[in-house]
Amino acid sequence: MELDQAIQELSIKDDGPLILSNQAQYCSIERNNCSILGRFLNPSHQRMSNWIIDMPRIWRLYSRVRGVALSQERFQFFFKSEDDLLEILKTGVWTQDEWCVVMERWVEKPTEDSLMFVPVWVRLRNIPINYYTEDTIKEIAGCVGQVLKVELDLEKSQAQDYVRVQVLFDVRNPLRNFKEVHTPTGEVVSVSFDFERIRKRCFYCQRLTHEKSVCPYSKSEINKETAVHPRSCDSGLIEGKAVLRKNTEKNLFPDKLSTLTKASCMVHSGNIHNSTQKVCIPNLSISSAGNGDYEMISELPLGVTDASSSGLSIKQKNPRKRKASLIRKKQELKGDTKEKEDSLNIEFASIIKRKKDSTDVETSEKIEKDEFTVVHHEPPQYQ
Repeated sequence: MELDQAIQELSIKDDGPLILSNQAQYCSIERNNCSILGRFLNPSHQRMSNWIIDMPRIWRLYSRVRGVALSQERFQFFFKSEDDLLEILKTGVWTQDEWCVVMERWVEKPTEDSLMFVPVWVRLRNIPINYYTEDTIKEIAGCVGQVLKVELDLEKSQAQDYVRVQVLFDVRNPLRNFKEVHTPTGEVVSVSFDFERIRKRCFYCQRLTHEKSVCPYSKSEINKETAVHPRSCDSGLIEGKAVLRKNTEKNLFPDKLSTLTKASCMVHSGNIHNSTQKVCIPNLSISSAGNGDYEMISELPLGVTDASSSGLSIKQKNPRKRKASLIRKKQELKGDTKEKEDSLNIEFASIIKRKKDSTDVETSEKIEKDEFTVVHHEPPQYQ
């Protein structure tokens, strides 16, 4: 900061504003008379280069219009014919990458709310039958924006189930999907709004300037809820503490279960006479599988579930070291299990081999005995 101030003081004599000449060669007002100014509503998701290059082809004007990118958000199109300019503005909403673009005719001295309004055609449905008039339609459409035009002829047939109304919509406001109308007879009717040529919007606040994932209004609501209910953000952690599931070996787990059960009982034994809370003993379900899968469902009160069996909070336990130690123990258990399986396989193979050898010996002895056996009721051979 001090260096910048020193540089400014050194060059303060040469830092005066540049005064432009009033000569015609410096002024472009005459050329701007037949031009359109515009801006992107969501410039982070809209490409200026594609817009400048593609729009003359889409408008089918080709050499009769040219575009200039004033910034990443604003642009200007120059037309050779005023009729072409009016025809483009007559269409209403234009989009680039499915996000809306605001355009209006150039003026020499724009107002503060310049490029904040866009003409939109709205389709009104479910208008009350007994109040189906142009004045009623204008009154209802006025909830969306300033009414510019109503396409309604009560003397002709109407094939569509809606009435088209063009309104000047303020892009700083959210879009309305419906409006409840109270009739003089006490009836409540919901009139729906459908916006033509509007594609993408925020589906949380219904604005045209951002997506739902980056909606500032949703974040503000979350902050308000957190301020009112500070523990709401930890609800998932508290619910996760209520159910403990561990898979370990039989020779390690019972000790931990007994320790935890004793600790919980000791915590509640001191307050059992002064408290009316229900003390729940952990429900243990032990399966008879070979690896020993144990499941414990804890229904302890909030004070016990906030800390583990060691009495320390999660932040005090240094979860990184605890996680590393758990991984090492798990690997050691896996290694011990593998060694036990290998030893069992070797022992099983040796048992099968011994059994096979004893079977072969018995078979050979039986064969030798049969050769020298004398059959009764028959005379001996070689007599």
